[in-house]
Amino acid sequence: MSKCLVLVLPFLLAAALPASAAVKASDVIERAIDGFVRPAYASLDEHAVGLTKA
Repeated sequence: MSKCLVLVLPFLLAAALPASAAVKASDVIERAIDGFVRPAYASLDEHAVGLTKA
């Protein structure tokens, strides 16, 4: 039983790690969008509105 587990465990870990990495990457991208892109776009929009009123 333990030999089987030792042989199968690396394959299970290898199968789980890429999915975990993909989730982490999408979380990083989502945080970057929330932290930088959306605020920058809102600032740009406010600036554009100010220019059209001038």
